[in-house]
Amino acid sequence: RNDKLNIFANYGFRYADRFSERKTDRITYDDTSYTELIQDGKGSREKISHNLGLGTELYLSSKSTLYVNGTYQIKESNDEDRNDFLIFSDINDLSSKEEYFRENTEKDSGNNIDLNLGYELSFIPRQKVLSVDFSYSNNSSDEVGIFNEFENTVRTFDYIERNDIGGGFQFYSGQLDYIDRIGEKWKLETGVKSTQRTVRSDFRAFTNSSVSDGLLLDASRSNDFEYKETIMAGYAIVGRSLGKVGVQLGLRAEQALTDSYLVTTDSLFENDYFSLFPSGHLKYQLSQEKELMLSYSRRINRPRTRQLNPFTDFSNPLLIRVGNPFLLPEYVDAIEASYSFRVKAFQLMTSVYYKQVNGVMSRLVSLEDEVSTVSYQNLNNSVNQGLEVIFTWKKWEKWNVMLSGNAYKTASDGSNVDSDLSNEGYAGNANANITYKNKGWQAQASARYRSPFVILQGEIQSIFFSDLALKKSILKEKGSLGLRVSDMFDSREFNFETSGVNFAQKGRRKRESRNVYLSFSYNFGKLENKKKRNRGVSGSEEMDGMDL
Repeated sequence: RNDKLNIFANYGFRYADRFSERKTDRITYDDTSYTELIQDGKGSREKISHNLGLGTELYLSSKSTLYVNGTYQIKESNDEDRNDFLIFSDINDLSSKEEYFRENTEKDSGNNIDLNLGYELSFIPRQKVLSVDFSYSNNSSDEVGIFNEFENTVRTFDYIERNDIGGGFQFYSGQLDYIDRIGEKWKLETGVKSTQRTVRSDFRAFTNSSVSDGLLLDASRSNDFEYKETIMAGYAIVGRSLGKVGVQLGLRAEQALTDSYLVTTDSLFENDYFSLFPSGHLKYQLSQEKELMLSYSRRINRPRTRQLNPFTDFSNPLLIRVGNPFLLPEYVDAIEASYSFRVKAFQLMTSVYYKQVNGVMSRLVSLEDEVSTVSYQNLNNSVNQGLEVIFTWKKWEKWNVMLSGNAYKTASDGSNVDSDLSNEGYAGNANANITYKNKGWQAQASARYRSPFVILQGEIQSIFFSDLALKKSILKEKGSLGLRVSDMFDSREFNFETSGVNFAQKGRRKRESRNVYLSFSYNFGKLENKKKRNRGVSGSEEMDGMDL
């Protein structure tokens, strides 16, 4: 790096092999009978990735900068999974027991490319700034999954299936932003942005119940799905300082054009929508130590591709997924009022808030013929209102303590789908973070607790976990050694209970979370690339959460 040029590069390698555990106990009932299904699953996921980054900044003058950077990633994963199924067709008759298990092996490989190009011009230093930014991302992957099914927990062949999945993700983005500070009291921000996202999933299922006949393409389970989304948006934000009062108002307008195309059946689902997103912030300085703030904002959450794909995923024959191509985005309206008090090493902030989500995108579970189906629907709304308190204390530049708590009530209304599909309840969470620094040493302990909370069809149980980290500066403060333990008590897991018209179930989901990290770093030269570039979106956004 010098006065005219900054060149930077990085390389990273990552290897991880982690386990997961899950259990589900489901009771199904009707007017005359009760059946029970117990599923036990264990798996491991091995992930390997290589990441290479390269970029440069050209300082054309004291007022203008041109930058370009990119990253390239090669990745692969190997998953092994086993599910044991125990079925009682009559829970009062142990002889009605049926057992079998299913072994899954999945191999996934692919690469990611991210490119970023931009230009920034300051007409007057820190007063008027014009910036242009272009981004491109491409993510490709190929996956092969083998599913073997055996009867009576012994390796006697019963059924085999292979899934071949070819996937692709492309993202384009271009934006123009302008910031103008007019005097000492006014500030104007405005800009336009256009993005385009294309996701492709080509799924081929091969099945057979006889080894000698080989695997044959099952057209009823195969599908080719493509999703395209184009968003054009513009925004303007204006702010003014009036003595002790600060005001900021903003408006963003966007037009979205989306197409979900099921190539297999030549079915096209179009969903175009126009949205306005107003925002407003009002701040009042009561004194040098006290401040009041009132804010309102509106934002949008868009459905993921996995939620839109209308074809059925049969990876688990007793828990299948089907997307909804007509799923609409949800809109969040949030109002918050806060009060902060700061004096020397002490700071306290309290806030009350109200959030309403209209058209909630919700995961729904239904049961038919002993098979659970996960689907997605837009509900009427959900309301979240509560109180949050944050306490910070910093003493002698050695101790830093942060405590926070949040108590709230949540209510969901799904009566547009089913008259009985609603739920409400109270919940809360608490966080603690304590840091100590002294003579090149740094220690940090953190803990998080979340109380039980309701979901639309049930409840998630409480969660608690804590981390501990130590760090020591070495080599004249140019290097450091670090040791961190995540989830020290191995307590981070999800336990839930859900129910529907004709079923009730409880389950446990556990991913490997207690890990020990040892790190060494050594800094030299001038690593001063502080500007955040590369606003692209990675394919990881297409991943969904754990099955409930």
